[in-house]
Amino acid sequence: MRDLYRWLNRKWEPVILTVLARKPMRYTELRDTIQKMNVGDEWYRRPGSKLTDKVLGETLSAMQDDGLVLHQRDTSTIPPAATYALTATARQLLNALRPAVEWVADHHDLIEKAKTNRRTHKTEFS
Repeated sequence: MRDLYRWLNRKWEPVILTVLARKPMRYTELRDTIQKMNVGDEWYRRPGSKLTDKVLGETLSAMQDDGLVLHQRDTSTIPPAATYALTATARQLLNALRPAVEWVADHHDLIEKAKTNRRTHKTEFS
C-alpha cells in the first residue's frame, strides 16, 4: 500500500495516466493537453509549477521503465510518428482506482470540511 501511495503522490504520473486513458497521444498533443489543464498550480498549489519538456520526457521514460506507458514509433510516416499509450497494467491500475475516485467525488463536501478543520487547527497551534 505504501508503494502505491508513493507512486500516486508523484507530481505528474497521475495526470499523465489520466490524460492517456482517453486515447494514445503524440508527445506534443500530450504536453499541450496537460498544459491546458493548468494542473500545476491547482494540483500542487505551487505558483509557476508547469510541466516542461524536460520533465515530461523524464516522466514518460520513468513510466515506460515502470511498465505503465508504451512508446510506439511508426516509421512508415515522414517524419516518423511516435505515440504514447497506456499498457494493460496501467489500465488495470486505473480500473482498480476508479471506486476510490468515485468515493472522493461523492464525498467532496466531507473532504473540504476535513481540509478546513486541519487548517483551523494548524492555525490554533501555530
